[in-house]
Amino acid sequence: MNRIHVQKSGFTLVEVVVVVALVGIFSTVFLVNFRRNLEEERLKSVSREISSVLKEVKTITRQLSEHCELNLNYTNAVITVVNSAECIGIGSSVDLKANVDNISGLKICGRTDLNQTFACDANNDGSEPPGSTESSFVFTARGTVSQGGILKLYLPGAERTRCVAVLSPIGLIREGRDTGAGCDFTINR
Repeated sequence: MNRIHVQKSGFTLVEVVVVVALVGIFSTVFLVNFRRNLEEERLKSVSREISSVLKEVKTITRQLSEHCELNLNYTNAVITVVNSAECIGIGSSVDLKANVDNISGLKICGRTDLNQTFACDANNDGSEPPGSTESSFVFTARGTVSQGGILKLYLPGAERTRCVAVLSPIGLIREGRDTGAGCDFTINR
């Protein structure tokens, strides 16, 4: 009698359970990082939108030799041109929430003293004066600003807040990340 040996191949139950557990762990880590990166990119989009509007206004004021005043309402996340008759071509307002998707939890804090160490998150609002709900920037006909300021942008789920600064009197507009000890404008990451 000849016996044929059949070699059985396959995975044991333990091997399958280990693989499924590892895939679950890696998927969870991936999804958490993906969500955080998505929120970071949304926040970066808002800071770029604010910087873009400010730079456009600065350019137009120099071209038209007119001054232009802007208000940024923190609550509604809307930039409004106060003197739109002199600021032809800019439009009357820019709605940041409409321009960037899914930023309903956006919080904006601002100061005029350029102190970069204030906190801006779900529990803290380091705006100066306390309780302020908007910042104003007046660009002169030469592109300078009469009063500078710093804005911090917070979005739940983002790892860090973003910063946008308008330096007076030269009107330099910078954006960067908040490091906790201040804003890092050297690399816009």
